[in-house]
Amino acid sequence: MPRSGTRGGIAARAIRRRSFARRHHRDDLDPAGKRCTTFVNAPAGAGRSHHPTDLAHVPRRLRRPIRRARENPMSQTFDVVDVHAHILLPGVMGTCGHAGPEMGVRPDGTQFFRAGDYVLENVKFVDSPFSDARKRVEHMDQLGIHQQLVSPNPITFFYHQPASEAIRFNQRTNDEIAEICRHHPRLVGAAGLPMQQPDAACAELHRAVTQLGLKSSYIGSDVNGVPLSDPRWNDLWAEHETLGVPLVVHPEPRTVSRGPDPIFGPWDMDIIFGFAIDEALAVAHLLFGGVLDRHPGLHVHVAHGGGFAPFQKGRLEAALERRPWGKGLLQRSFDEQWAQLSFDTAVHRTDAREVPRQDQFARSFARGCRKNPRGQRPTDLCHRSRLVTLLSEVAAARRRRRTR
Repeated sequence: MPRSGTRGGIAARAIRRRSFARRHHRDDLDPAGKRCTTFVNAPAGAGRSHHPTDLAHVPRRLRRPIRRARENPMSQTFDVVDVHAHILLPGVMGTCGHAGPEMGVRPDGTQFFRAGDYVLENVKFVDSPFSDARKRVEHMDQLGIHQQLVSPNPITFFYHQPASEAIRFNQRTNDEIAEICRHHPRLVGAAGLPMQQPDAACAELHRAVTQLGLKSSYIGSDVNGVPLSDPRWNDLWAEHETLGVPLVVHPEPRTVSRGPDPIFGPWDMDIIFGFAIDEALAVAHLLFGGVLDRHPGLHVHVAHGGGFAPFQKGRLEAALERRPWGKGLLQRSFDEQWAQLSFDTAVHRTDAREVPRQDQFARSFARGCRKNPRGQRPTDLCHRSRLVTLLSEVAAARRRRRTR
């Protein structure tokens, strides 16, 4: 079913619509000893030194927030890190058999992107920041984004394709991402994995991290309907712990691999609500299925504010305490395991961030801030997200090299 680019969905918001309440920040010393603040999903125009003074080429709707951010004294005190930015790679087109992927221009001039039977229409992919790394970095300059985690597009997870084709596609994808990151040091790569074959996923994660220098994995919220709590992926979670890299969870639209759906098919419901539902279910399976309990060194970052999970945290905790099956289900405390989770801020409205912010201000959004915006001390459970910490360390190392 073709998708209209006017709705945005996965593609149209990956770079262009980043908003974040400026009060969510951490003020600390980075590994280089320089005071900085790290954002998870940055505001348009918030940044320290990478934005140009000329806004002529910036979309009109973005100019006011950029000017406002520049006038704020705090805008000179932090690095902006965007952890939710997908990339399309011309070099991998056609490398997954009949599934493609494929992008091009129709005779009437409209662009399209196809992955299997799933087609996105009227979204500018060709010769755009989505597929051109140089233009991506220029766009980051315009928006004041210091560093970006680039990740595979979820509609190209291809879990429903033959394992041999998915393995080849993910290897090619990770090679391309690593090459782009080598040429553009402000980009940091996340690895796609052939999750339908767990041993191959382990092998590709190891290769992507140890040989290619990628900094995290990037997977769906389930694999062809099989939840992340399934024992078949135990070795993969252990490999994440061994390598010390985080796991990033982002659903694919349900209609990509499951076909037409009368509930989630119309009005892009698989994107608008389906993502939030699937992310919340993934969090529940990671908790109740014992994945976080058995792997205390595993850090999981969940896209779109964690879906509905932060809003239902109390319900999850109450279930463990009151349901018959909850007694003795987990060895470690709920709070310890919840602290292994972090969420981005791609939730589109400031008020939608209030519950997650109040519940886990430093753990999920601000990571180590000495005081939260209301002047309250963060709890002693506060710690920096491993994903953001890792990206900050990479940025600091690159700054040190530039100053030598």
